[in-house]
Amino acid sequence: MENFKWSLYDITNMGNSKKTNEEIQKFFTDAGDVFDTYMEEKGHSNIHYGYAAENGNAKTDGDGTNELNRKLAETVDISADNRVLFCGCGVGGPAIWAAKNLGTESIGINIVGHQLEQARENAREEGVADRTEFRYDDLTKMQTVEDDSIDVVWAIEAVVYAENKGDFLTEARRVLGDDGRLVIAEGFKAKRYPSTEEEQMLRQLEEGWSVPNIVYIDDFTRDMESKGLQNVEVEDITENIMPFAKSNALGRHYLYLIKLQKKLNLMPEKKANHLLNLANQYHVFRRRILTYNIVSATV
Repeated sequence: MENFKWSLYDITNMGNSKKTNEEIQKFFTDAGDVFDTYMEEKGHSNIHYGYAAENGNAKTDGDGTNELNRKLAETVDISADNRVLFCGCGVGGPAIWAAKNLGTESIGINIVGHQLEQARENAREEGVADRTEFRYDDLTKMQTVEDDSIDVVWAIEAVVYAENKGDFLTEARRVLGDDGRLVIAEGFKAKRYPSTEEEQMLRQLEEGWSVPNIVYIDDFTRDMESKGLQNVEVEDITENIMPFAKSNALGRHYLYLIKLQKKLNLMPEKKANHLLNLANQYHVFRRRILTYNIVSATV
């Protein structure tokens, strides 16, 4: 039965998983209306998973995504006097949330132009334009960010888009000042050597989201330490994001219908692919081929 399910997501001619910035930009530009519709329906501007805390605060998707923001902020003790760099900032959701709820100075960087424009507009609408700034910059280069100028580097579901994760870590270490902290929420491989079937599922996920590569969690934390980051901690919150992953996924019969509509040109291809990707992602987490982790460190 498991093989039957996964036949729904088969991607032919996957080729090399390496992605250029131009390919990543194209993915987010082409899928822009899909993400816009999703955020409008859900009533928030966070393009990331929600967090279901044990106290049950996350009643809606919007509550859940803000709960994840709160969880990351608490992990590295963000306060009003902090200057926080949001890497791969999307349309500004977490940066705006931190400025509005914590009083931070929020700087977002992103390589997708239309998302930066939307982030600035969202900040104006939320009344925090004076405490937020959104810059065109690559999280593996951070050319617009000075040395030792940041208190917290923050990244949710963004580091996965770096071809070389070590480049991001090097830059994060460079821009962090004394007492600087790094916090990341991301999906990582649960083991270094997945089975052939699991590797195929991961490749499908990478191709579906235009991701260069997904790395093994222990390799990533070892790389963090090699870059001079200290007090590296990992918290597995897979179970906390699963309610939201499941709500984004679809049942087998719906997936058949989506594929049929796509084949008959009754549904836009990018919308169909987006729905299939969400279902794919849910099953990869459900089988713990990937785990969703909060990773933190200090300088």
